[in-house]
Amino acid sequence: MSEEDLPRGMTFPLTRAVLWNRSPSYADNVNHEPLQLTPPMFLATITKQSVKLCAAASKGFLVGGCILEEGVFTVAIDRFDPGKVDEFGERVPTVCMPGEVAIPVKDADAISDAFEFEEVCDRIEKYTRSCVKMDPCRVFHVMAFCKTLKSVEESVSWCLEVQAVRPEFAFQLIPINRLPVVRTALARKVYAVVDPQRTFDPQTEGGLVTMDSSRSVVLIDERDAQVSTRPIIGCYISGVQSVKDPAVWAGCLRFLYCSAVKDRAIMEDGSFLLVVFPLAPKDAERVTTEFYEVSHRAFEETQPLSFGKLISNKKNCE
Repeated sequence: MSEEDLPRGMTFPLTRAVLWNRSPSYADNVNHEPLQLTPPMFLATITKQSVKLCAAASKGFLVGGCILEEGVFTVAIDRFDPGKVDEFGERVPTVCMPGEVAIPVKDADAISDAFEFEEVCDRIEKYTRSCVKMDPCRVFHVMAFCKTLKSVEESVSWCLEVQAVRPEFAFQLIPINRLPVVRTALARKVYAVVDPQRTFDPQTEGGLVTMDSSRSVVLIDERDAQVSTRPIIGCYISGVQSVKDPAVWAGCLRFLYCSAVKDRAIMEDGSFLLVVFPLAPKDAERVTTEFYEVSHRAFEETQPLSFGKLISNKKNCE
C-alpha cells in the first residue's frame, strides 16, 4: 500500500442525499457573499526588437516568461527564436529555458484561423480530461499570428497579433462550515506544505476528495487508481494565497472533466465540494482550512468544453 492510498476498509456514506451541511458559514473571518470564480484574463507584452525580427522571418517562436496570478495570465515576450527543424521534421525552439514559454508564430496568410482554433481546443480538452498534474498555465494556449499588410503605396508592412485560447467556464463558491479531514499520509503531507513553520518553498498542489462513512473528508491523489472506483465529491487545492488563485479555478475544471472519475457524488443541483488549504503566514498559530460549495452552469460529462479567444495586443511593423 502506497502512502497515498485510502484507509483500509473505508466505506462511503449509505445515503448521498446530503453529504455535508449546506448552510453558509457564518464565521467572522469568512466572506459570507458568494464568490464568482471566472477564467483568468490574458495579457502579453512584447519588445519592439522581437516584433521586427518576427516580421522579417514570419515563422519561428516568441519566447518569454509567463506568470499566472491575481486572475491574469501574463506573458512577457523578450526575444524571437527562429527555431530549428527536429528529426521528425517539426519546427521546435532552438533554446527554451525552464519556466519560459515558446509561442509558435503562424503565417496568418497561409493558415485557416478556424482550423487552428479547433485544433487548439481539442488539445486543451484532452489535457483537462487527463490525470496529468494540473497546471493552470497549460489550460491556456498562446499563439502569435503574423499577417502581411499592404498600404496604398504598395509598401509592405506586417501585423503581429498575440492571442490565447482558454475554456469559458465560471463557478460560484459559497463558504460552508468546516468538515473533519481524515489525517492520511497525503493529508499530513498537505498540511506540512502550508504549515507556518515550513522550511521549504511550497508548491501549489491539487487533487480529489472522497468521504468515509462518518462523513469525514478524505483527500485522494488524482492519479491514484482508486479514483475510478470511489465516489468523488469534489477537489482540494493547497499552497495558494487565497481561493481566488487561478489554480482553484483550474482544479474545479479538472474535477468536472477528469476522465478517471467514474462516479461524481455531487448534489442534485450539480454542486460539489471544494477544500482549500491556503498558505499560512509565518506568524500564524495554526493552519486554516476553507470549505466551499461550488455551483456552475448545467454540466454533462459528455458535453465538450466551450472555449474563448482572447486577443492581447496587435503590433504593426514596417
